[in-house]
Amino acid sequence: MLSHTIRSAMRERLQASGTPPGWRYNLSTHGCTLQFDVAIGDSHACQMKVDICRQQQIIHAFRQTVQLQDGLPSTKAGYYRPFWDGMSVKHWSARNGTARASPCSNAASAPRDCTLQTGHNRDWLNRSPAMFTQRASKGDRSVRSEAPLFKKCAVVGGAPTLKMSGMGAQIDAHDAVFRFNDHQTNGSFRNDVGSKTTVHIMQNAQSVTKSVHKKSAEILVQIVCANANSLALAHNAASKDPATKLRILSPDFLQAFHQIFDEVGGSGPYGVLLSLMLCVEPPTLYGFSDVDTDLTLGFVHYYRDARGEKMLHSCNMPHAVLWLHVLASLGFVRFAKANNE
Repeated sequence: MLSHTIRSAMRERLQASGTPPGWRYNLSTHGCTLQFDVAIGDSHACQMKVDICRQQQIIHAFRQTVQLQDGLPSTKAGYYRPFWDGMSVKHWSARNGTARASPCSNAASAPRDCTLQTGHNRDWLNRSPAMFTQRASKGDRSVRSEAPLFKKCAVVGGAPTLKMSGMGAQIDAHDAVFRFNDHQTNGSFRNDVGSKTTVHIMQNAQSVTKSVHKKSAEILVQIVCANANSLALAHNAASKDPATKLRILSPDFLQAFHQIFDEVGGSGPYGVLLSLMLCVEPPTLYGFSDVDTDLTLGFVHYYRDARGEKMLHSCNMPHAVLWLHVLASLGFVRFAKANNE
């Protein structure tokens, strides 16, 4: 059951989060499930559900740990892997009735099975196993899938409140800094967003060669959901270079994300979830705490004057904002506030 403490923390966080004018929330709880009914202005309504018990189980099933081996720290991978090895699609075998036993079904703190489920209402998600399996059948085309483990992480979004924030040095002081797509760090942006890039997360395969951080980043993470051509480009690029920085999000990770988020997503939520698996301490989020009042006009990033993509039609942005506050209320992430917020 959802504790009264978590319910109260979630309500307090929503009240203090500075949500845009015209957004109205109703929060109800059912067992482990939080349900949000959101009204935006007079014409748009969204509903969001988060099963926080299952969310915690899934995150812990991916999370890496540090253990002592012969007196030295050693990283132990989780039950599931965030990055694809280019060959196996083993955990998706649940479609054929041969899934491995759940890693959490016998744990006292895990009342339900956290085996990744198939048969989602997202059409692309049901097509993905075949796409990855087809690529895996191309022969011995393994790619690097090992995942680093960092202690303190900063995940830097694109909110315009990062402008004039002066938080660059604070961001760069973290052991690892996660950035997205074409987010800029050069010139006048450096003082506000820093220049260090450890993990660069990109939405489409063609951005690998165009990555603005490909020289400085430790790893380049490719999100490929349903486009077989994009997967082929990423797979070919990664398999040709044994020392490649490129990692491809695994089918397991895609399944897990959509069991937790159940929406189209966007690189921001993908990156936040990945940071939960690669970082020892709760990651600190920069540039995620500001949303335009009128989402129908599109987004403004700190490095753009023109408005960008629109996601209101799918309730994507309200879902992302609320989900991040759920994570913060559970202690999974922390929000950093800029001086001008």
